[in-house]
Amino acid sequence: GGTIRVTGNSSFDYDGTAQYNGGTIIVNGQQVASIPNQMMGGGRGGWGGFMNGNGRRGGW
Repeated sequence: GGTIRVTGNSSFDYDGTAQYNGGTIIVNGQQVASIPNQMMGGGRGGWGGFMNGNGRRGGW
């Protein structure tokens, strides 16, 4: 379990697939049932979110 709360114009950016294995995802105040990919065909890197609320800077 756990909760991820994301506020912003673009919630997630990933290439390929993302897995949602439980817990709660809240995007801009609305609970969602899947991980939305709002930056279609985005590049590498970006901000990552983790179930414990910590983030990290991505990149290659």
